[in-house]
Parts: sequence; C-alpha cells; structure tokens
Amino acid sequence: MIVEKITKVGKTLWEHKKKTAAGCVAVYFLGRYVQRTRRDARIRSAYCREAAKYGFESISPEDRPRRITALVNVYANERNAFENFKTNALPLLNLAGLEVNVIKAEDEEQMEAIAEAIDSTEADALYIVGGDGTISRVLSGICRSRESGALPIGIFPGGNENRFLTGIAPQVFSMQSDVRRFCESAMALIEQTKREVCVARCELDGFEDNEYYKKPIYGLSDFNAGWFLHMEMRKKKLWYWGALKRRFAYFWEMLKCYPDPLQLSLTYEEYCPGCNRCRPPSTTQTPQWRWWHALVGAPKYNDNGKPKKDYSCIVNENCGKTHQLSVKANDFYVEHLQKDDTSALRLRTGGEHLGRLGVMREGWKRCKADFVATSPDPDFYEHDTKARSLYVSFLAIPDLIRRFTLFGDEIKLEGELKNKKVKLEATNRKIDLYLPSTIRWSLEEINSGNQ
Repeated sequence: MIVEKITKVGKTLWEHKKKTAAGCVAVYFLGRYVQRTRRDARIRSAYCREAAKYGFESISPEDRPRRITALVNVYANERNAFENFKTNALPLLNLAGLEVNVIKAEDEEQMEAIAEAIDSTEADALYIVGGDGTISRVLSGICRSRESGALPIGIFPGGNENRFLTGIAPQVFSMQSDVRRFCESAMALIEQTKREVCVARCELDGFEDNEYYKKPIYGLSDFNAGWFLHMEMRKKKLWYWGALKRRFAYFWEMLKCYPDPLQLSLTYEEYCPGCNRCRPPSTTQTPQWRWWHALVGAPKYNDNGKPKKDYSCIVNENCGKTHQLSVKANDFYVEHLQKDDTSALRLRTGGEHLGRLGVMREGWKRCKADFVATSPDPDFYEHDTKARSLYVSFLAIPDLIRRFTLFGDEIKLEGELKNKKVKLEATNRKIDLYLPSTIRWSLEEINSGNQ
C-alpha cells in the first residue's frame, strides 16, 4: 500500500513537470526565507542580551537617561529603512535604558528644518535613519545654522548603498547578508564609541531652479558621474533578474547604446596634510584673573586634553597650488577621504577609450569583486590625485547620462551645460560620529551561543 502511494505520487509529479519544477523552486526559496529569518532572530537575541546589560546599570536619582532623537527618512530605501530600524535598532536602544524620541520626517525640507532646530536642550545625541542623501540633508541643516556645538551623531545604515559607512568602516557595513550591521550601529550609540570626522562642502552654480541648491551643501560621501553611475542606477529597475540584475544592467545598456565619454574641465588645489601656511599657530587661552581668585585659587580654562600638533616648522611649497585639467572619461569619481585631523578629496577618472565590450567587462569585474563605485583594477584610472578643493565645469555629456550624484542625491543636468558649475571642498570642520569599529561576533559564535 505504501509502495503504491509512493509510486502514484512519483507518477503524478512526472506527468506534471512544469508544476513540479515551479513547486520545487517555491519550496527552495521558502526554505531560504525561513533560514534567514531564524538566523536574524538569533542575531537580534544576542545583541538584545548585550544591550540589556547597559539597561540594568543603576544611575543616580538626580540623573536622567541619555536622550536620543531618531530622525527618520520614511522614504529611504523604498520605505524599508524605518522597518529595519524599528526591528533591529530600536529594541536595543530601549533595552539599554535610553530615552528615544522618534521623529518621522515627511519630506526633505522638514528633515533639514528639524536638524537645524534640535540642540543639546532637547537631546544628547542625534540618530539618523537613512542613506547618504539623508545624512547630507541633516548635516546641511546643522552646518548652515551653527558654526559649532553640533550634537554627536549616530547613523543607521538605511540607504541602498550607504557609501560613506561602507568606506569608513568596511569591516562592519560591507556585510550585507544579515542584520549585524544594523545592530552594531545601535550598539555604537549605546556604548558611545565615537570618532571625529570632517565634513565636505559643495556649492552649485547654475542650479537656481531648486532653492536647496542656492546654499552650500554638506555631506560625507562622494561625487559621481558617468556611464558606470548610469548602470548602477539602472539595476534597481531590473529587480526581476534577482542576483543577476547588476550584471544584466551592464549587458543591456551597452547593447542599446555606445558609451561616448563625458568631457570635463577641472581646476583643483593640491592637498596639503598641514603646514605653516595653511595651519595657523594655535593660540593659547590666557586665564582672566579676578579679585576673588586670590581666595579660591588660580582661574581655570577649558582644555580637551588632546595634544595639538605644531605645524609652524612644516614647510610645503606645493600648499595652495592650483592645477587645471581637461579630461575625457567614462567614469568620474571624487571620494571624500578622512585623514588624521582633516579630510581630502580623491579624484579619479578613467575609461576614456573603452567601448561597449570594455565597459561591460569592467562592470562585470566590479560585480565579481563586489565593488560599487570604484574599479578593483588601479590601472583603469588615467588620473588619480588628491585635492583640497575641486572646481568642475561640464563641457559635454551624452544625453542619456546627463546627471550626477552628490552626497547620495541625484542631480540632473538640464539646460545649458556651460552654466553648470560644481565646487567641492574638503573642510576641517569636525563632528562626532558614533561608529562601530568591528563586528563583535561571527555567525558561528552566535549559532553556538558563545557570545
């Protein structure tokens, strides 16, 4: 009887081959979904136990819990950013005993206005939930309204690519397969793991149709233009190709059109890590004596205790020198680099002589190496230099790629190109960021319970 039933089932499956194949595929993906769900649940449990240790710590009755304002871009990553934050980070903040105020901004203007208004009387730290564009909006609101006194900032990786976080902490945010990067961003805020970073400043000329572009824009990520940017943006619309969507984007776009290079005129100032010309000597704060100091002791002044580097003896003849450059390229990329106590711009252009097959091969090479914005082959770039500031003029750009991304936001080049100018500057203006340095547990340790 059992043999007959097994035979009957086998015969039915053989007679309905298409349904059997579809069912096997559905069962396979269902099994993968269940496996990922259970794995992520174990990861969250491990981090919840770690966060609860901070919540059980006692504080003085006169003290109040740390106040965290979470500023959420509800539209980031196709509305998935808030769900990921609510599932993976918010429970950790609550378990750690933090007082969390979640503000969901309805649009970019509201987000900028909220960031401009929040100060230390309302919160002890700001937690940004979104991608590179969201970070830029918040920093623009902060930097435009005040010269100093910005709140420490934590960043939840809620964007599609999160290029800044991936670049500054690749050992944490390059791991996209599970939710550990979400949890680590919250734990950095809980454990107050801080790092000073410098912001970049950009001025746009000829974009007066948008009120936001009339003022300086601040951010932490990059500036990108060219055919490779076009392909990376197109892959989102090819979601039905699954894991092959990025490779297919390079194949399909190069099949449809020829990659004529864009033409740019560049003026850049050489990068200087610090010398007696660009770093004036720091002045020592002299205590002001008053009559009561004879009774209570000598006056004191604030000092952060950090030794300040003396640049008075450092000479750099190239400091402040400017150079002009005319380039033709299929890939134009400017990365914002963090140095010891300053920042720099790394300018890279390449791919001028690549045809359809050349761009396709280079794109697939990036897919294989899991590189998004840059090439894994250093010989790909014809120009690779560091700069303090950069002035970009657009001479000619194919109509299909008349756009660029600035700090994660797409900006279209409409109208006359000769009127469009972009000035990028790496500044010394610092902000405190809560950034994790590493992922504390491997998946094997979490599965075995050895946390």
